[in-house]
Amino acid sequence: MKVEIDLTKTQINKLRRLIGLQTQTKPEVVLKSFIKMVVNDPDQIEIIQYEQRN
Repeated sequence: MKVEIDLTKTQINKLRRLIGLQTQTKPEVVLKSFIKMVVNDPDQIEIIQYEQRN
């Protein structure tokens, strides 16, 4: 199965900051890392958002 996702550069940069990756990381890697994180531990998103607020 093939899924295509269109994200802007701004959206990818925001996702990089959210999951703590360096800015030189390729967009494909960023998205794959985020998807793996969500699949493995869905609560991780809430934890990251909480940590960023404080």
